[in-house]
Amino acid sequence: MNKIGKILLILACSGFLYSQLFPQDGTLYAGTDDNPFKEKLYPQGKKFPFGIWTIHTLHAMKQVKKDGFNFIQCYSPGEGTEEEIKQWLEWAKDTELFVMFNMGGFRKQAVFNEDGRHMKSFARRLETYKNYEHIAWWNLPEEKKINDGYEGPMIKAYCKYLHENDPLKRPVYMYPAAGHVAESIVPYVTYLDIIGGGIYTSLYKKARPWVLWVIQQEVKAIKESGVSNRMKVPIAFLQLSPGDGIPPTFTEIYYDIYASIIAGAKGVVAYYLHHSREVLGAYDAYAKAAKELAGEAPLGSAVLFGKNYPGISIKILSGPEIVTFLVNRNREEFQCPSINFSAKEHDGRFWLIAVNSSNEKVAAEFRGFPGRSETLKVSFEKREITLKNGSFREDFEPLAVHIYYKEGLK
Repeated sequence: MNKIGKILLILACSGFLYSQLFPQDGTLYAGTDDNPFKEKLYPQGKKFPFGIWTIHTLHAMKQVKKDGFNFIQCYSPGEGTEEEIKQWLEWAKDTELFVMFNMGGFRKQAVFNEDGRHMKSFARRLETYKNYEHIAWWNLPEEKKINDGYEGPMIKAYCKYLHENDPLKRPVYMYPAAGHVAESIVPYVTYLDIIGGGIYTSLYKKARPWVLWVIQQEVKAIKESGVSNRMKVPIAFLQLSPGDGIPPTFTEIYYDIYASIIAGAKGVVAYYLHHSREVLGAYDAYAKAAKELAGEAPLGSAVLFGKNYPGISIKILSGPEIVTFLVNRNREEFQCPSINFSAKEHDGRFWLIAVNSSNEKVAAEFRGFPGRSETLKVSFEKREITLKNGSFREDFEPLAVHIYYKEGLK
């Protein structure tokens, strides 16, 4: 164990609050000075989490690293032997990728026993892999029900054990069995730290702005849980594999990513790496956004730590003002503006992310900027917009995304 790990272990044993490692203000725990994992993934660090699931090979790791992703997951490398898992972890380390580490499966029994063999096996697994510093998040067996007589106690015991015994106090995730409504997510928030279920808009044949509603439900569940001793992070767990549905397009996925961020997501996961040519467009959208959010550009930091910039408003000049769609099997309707946006200020920079949530063209005017003739850069598009009387006009294609940037806007 390195020096930092020893210090953290001493702090953990002395009752150091878990929330102090998950600060809200960007004051962060850092790794050692001589490794590429010194700066951690959010919430323990400043790096925007942008990951992809089911990466098995060194070749695939190199590819997704090149394409901008910064963390990966794999259910079980090879046959799942300890030797194969350690080899997989070393590949990830050499490729400078963080890992969401799978804590293994289980066979359901009538009663979960905290002193039983499953708990002992879980403890051995943590002991074996806890010192791999590039493990960023723990991943529990997925789709377990918190209100189940066996699975519920298991989730609680596993989370408790990790929170108390992981020397680096890393956050815990589980792909939930809950629906997308806030009240069904709340019971999980008490125990898990990373919150997010599958938002497979194309597979479920949902309207595209459904992603806004789902992330809003995650954020609402976190607030309603009342948990204050550990930071809770909503993420967008989005579709890449076509499944049984029509593969999502570049435009659809690029919209999904930034719409989820506007709604409050603090991380993105692409599920899962699929080698069919059908998903090349969708994969390219993830790669583009990964470089924008998790790369050298400061946009990801603004999303994570930026303060809301007050006073910006919008007027629709042409096209629909409101989008209405069904959110669930009960045929409940959800309405949202056609143009959704988030304005942030961070580290002396101003950012405005805006998306068109409709399937029609929309023209809009953004108002409320302090400078009467300031110039905004349209990030990643190589163009600029000049404000007129503190406002500007933009034309949005269906599901379009535009990101505006200004250095030092007062």
